[in-house]
Amino acid sequence: ACGLAVGWSFIGVGLFAWARRPDNRVGMLMAGTGFAWLAAGAGLSDLALVFTIGKVLGSLYLPIFLHLLLAFPSGRLQSRLEGRIVTALYALTTIGLFPLWLFADPAELDCTSCPDNLLLVDANESLYNVLGGLLNLIGAVLIAAVLFILVRRWRRATQSQRRLLVPVYSAGVAVLIL
Repeated sequence: ACGLAVGWSFIGVGLFAWARRPDNRVGMLMAGTGFAWLAAGAGLSDLALVFTIGKVLGSLYLPIFLHLLLAFPSGRLQSRLEGRIVTALYALTTIGLFPLWLFADPAELDCTSCPDNLLLVDANESLYNVLGGLLNLIGAVLIAAVLFILVRRWRRATQSQRRLLVPVYSAGVAVLIL
């Protein structure tokens, strides 16, 4: 229920903001975050195709959300560095995760009730763990870079700008914890 509330909240507020200010990408990014958040639930399906797609794209909400945080309030990224970080995040959660699932057999990963992984080429738990660890390390570095930019932005903000950033950054903390 909490996951549905988070997803639909992002979708509802995002569609409202997008309709009010279509030139500002914040609403589009909020709605995209909500849809990707709900799509991540496909990884809980009993159908093999839906399960596989959900597992491969289950983390896509994170780069969309971090893109939203970096683009707030104008809807646009403010530097080339931010663009590179966001591009790397999207690549990591799409192109980067795909090879991981070529070696992931859910039955060997303590999920005996999960359906088959349709992308499985060769079940190799050690390769899966090494690739997963590498992807997690890269992801942690990218998230740290985003946090560094957000903290720097907070320190440079005026008191009135900080009042605007408090709810956004609070939502960021909540989503990263969930």
